Amino acid sequence: STIQAMAREIEKRVAVVENKERSKKIDQLVKELLENYTNTSALKTEDTWTSRPLTIWVMDFDTKGISLQEGEEVLIQNGLQDKLMQDSRVRVVERFLLDKLLEELKLATSRLADPGTALSLGKIMAARVIVNANIYYSGPQIQISMRLIETETSRVVGAANETFRRGASASEMAEKLAAVVKKRLDVLYPLRGKITGIHGDQVVINIGDRQGVESGQIFNVLGTQCELRVISVQDNQSFCVVEQGDRDKVKEGRKVKII
Repeated sequence: STIQAMAREIEKRVAVVENKERSKKIDQLVKELLENYTNTSALKTEDTWTSRPLTIWVMDFDTKGISLQEGEEVLIQNGLQDKLMQDSRVRVVERFLLDKLLEELKLATSRLADPGTALSLGKIMAARVIVNANIYYSGPQIQISMRLIETETSRVVGAANETFRRGASASEMAEKLAAVVKKRLDVLYPLRGKITGIHGDQVVINIGDRQGVESGQIFNVLGTQCELRVISVQDNQSFCVVEQGDRDKVKEGRKVKII
């Protein structure tokens, strides 16, 4: 009908506008990332205690051997990314951002095989950790070898080798891999911050939603037996109440760490 045709035309126009807006945002983000990377002072911080946003880049999986399902490595990789994104702490670098950076820097996708290039791109994207994985198809088994590489130090800060039976679903494998990655990240980068204000019964700490803080979490005030419970979270700060301990020992400037 005429009405349906008009509706489809409107949907097409809206989609075009949305794509243009999305493209503009991507271009702006890439520009800001490149500017920050070239400005070394922007990468330095005096506060080495306070947690920063935990951004992860999951690289394309390398495969050896023959899979029974075409494109299985992509399904596993995407599943791993989805599972990681369900964690409030983890922010995953999206593919469109990587593609745009490669285009801006005039780099071919094949250059990602170079560890130096991968590390540089990881730093530009403000990724704290790169997840690199290989899949080996061998007889009745699928072996997946993973490494977690810290971009700032270039060190391998975690490694795992998982074996699955042939026929295991991509979702099952992704879930197991995500659990391994999350466990390691929690050990490597526990939530930490500082008390920046005390207002009546409320205590303010300098980490919030961007760093992965959630209501109900408990933080220890270092050097004391005091514990703080988070009652509300904003972008870069959270409000807490003293759950237990001597409130007089809760002072501005004290460090806190998640229990």
